[in-house]
Amino acid sequence: MLEPTYRQALSHGWEIAKKYKLLWVFGFFATFLGQMGILDFAVNVSLAVDQQGLGYAALLNFPELIKTFFIAIGQLRFGFSGWAWFSWLTVVAIGAQVLFIFVAVTSQAALVGGIGQTLLGLKKAHVDAGKAWHEGVKHFWPVFFLNALKRIAIISMAIGVGLAAFNMSSAPTVASTLLFGVLMVLAVTVGMVLSFLLVYAVGYVILEGYGFMQSLSAAWMVFQKHMLVSLEVGLILIGVNVLGGILALLAGGLFLGYMAVIWAVTLVSGIQVLWLIGYFLGVTALVLFVVMLGTLLTVFTTSVWTYLFVKMHKKGVKSRFLSLFSLGR
Repeated sequence: MLEPTYRQALSHGWEIAKKYKLLWVFGFFATFLGQMGILDFAVNVSLAVDQQGLGYAALLNFPELIKTFFIAIGQLRFGFSGWAWFSWLTVVAIGAQVLFIFVAVTSQAALVGGIGQTLLGLKKAHVDAGKAWHEGVKHFWPVFFLNALKRIAIISMAIGVGLAAFNMSSAPTVASTLLFGVLMVLAVTVGMVLSFLLVYAVGYVILEGYGFMQSLSAAWMVFQKHMLVSLEVGLILIGVNVLGGILALLAGGLFLGYMAVIWAVTLVSGIQVLWLIGYFLGVTALVLFVVMLGTLLTVFTTSVWTYLFVKMHKKGVKSRFLSLFSLGR
């Protein structure tokens, strides 16, 4: 018998997010890599279509951007101390970026590892954050290259789809429309496959100790057996994130209403400092809410995918869509 049901997976994801708040630290940094699953891909491609790929198209002219950058640097007129400070700030900025990437990638790996600890079949599930972090550090490079592969693929497809959308809108012909349609279908198909492969490959790296290529090969085998399951779960989680987006919009609406009240009170009282204090408190509360919501969704989504990956790898998971047809016979 193939188990579990999606309800069990979603319930497990919620329990993990609710019970192990320490995992939220990993979830916060992992959020900057984009969510596991197809949401990250869907958002990037939809933005490319909406903007006709103009933002992504700038990447195609990368050599010219580098040339312009060095020309601008050459026009700076610093003394020795000025150049020393500029060089120091550049090194610090690059170092901070490298450190942030390291923490984000390691946090994603640690989050999967921490969630994996709850699936060991013990009566009292326990998460050792220190052990999870060390596992993340140990497997940093495979997880980094998996994320880099996904990011390069998403940007490449977003550029192609965005430029096709621009071509179709500027010169609407049957050929340009057909080209856009073909590229869109191809991008959606390839993007979803790569998104699911990343989920399963990271699972193999962290929970099974596989290397980069070995994890991709194993992930492909799991995906072949669970194509419909992957798509169904991906769509469910997109729905969950849409609800999260609605909550964020509602919070934004409450913020605007709150600021309107603060503005009115300031006008009536004539105390300008009330506006500054109210604005600071309001923005702080909104930012904290959005950050916590994003972190919660990352922990929840990763928990669901990790839970299903373990079940797929060990037992197998049956598609609910196919189950409906089976029941109908």
